[in-house]
Amino acid sequence: PDGVMGPDLMESMQRQAERFGAEIVFDDVESADLQGELKSVHLSGGQDLQTRTVIVATGSNYRHLNVPGELEYSGKGVSYCATCDGFFFRGKDVCVVGGGDVAVEDAIYLANMCNSVTVFHRRDELRANKRSQDAAFANGKITFVWNTIVTELKGDDQLRSVVTKNVKTDEVKEWTFDGCFIFVGYDPNQDVY
Repeated sequence: PDGVMGPDLMESMQRQAERFGAEIVFDDVESADLQGELKSVHLSGGQDLQTRTVIVATGSNYRHLNVPGELEYSGKGVSYCATCDGFFFRGKDVCVVGGGDVAVEDAIYLANMCNSVTVFHRRDELRANKRSQDAAFANGKITFVWNTIVTELKGDDQLRSVVTKNVKTDEVKEWTFDGCFIFVGYDPNQDVY
């Protein structure tokens, strides 16, 4: 479907806000006093802002598996964004970790360019919407491995393999992959609180 890509939409929204008088400041918030009619926000660059209204929109970060090798191979075969990094794995074998909407829809996206996509899910059924499930199950390039968690990511200068454990049988297996896409949810950025 035709549509606007996320970065283009963000730029368009920023331009619109600026046309209505918004001043855009790119900096980190170190502290904020939200009491009283006039709020105060202190930025890491030393600037102090006063305003009547503060909208806290801190976003989120990709949830991690917290397994050995995950941080070491992030950007070296481990990714949290198929549309950002999928083209690096054109014609290669990759795995996806997760069973929700993002995991299944991105597995379908990756199947359009990768040789194969193996989806590891810790349960025996997906949480993704039915339409996405049906499309993924019908795609011959996508294989599902149920009741399985990733316990380690291995490699040298790049990710080379993924170690899994079946949560029902305790069977441990090592798989060879060029890429591992992790889609197990998001954690809100709450550090400012």
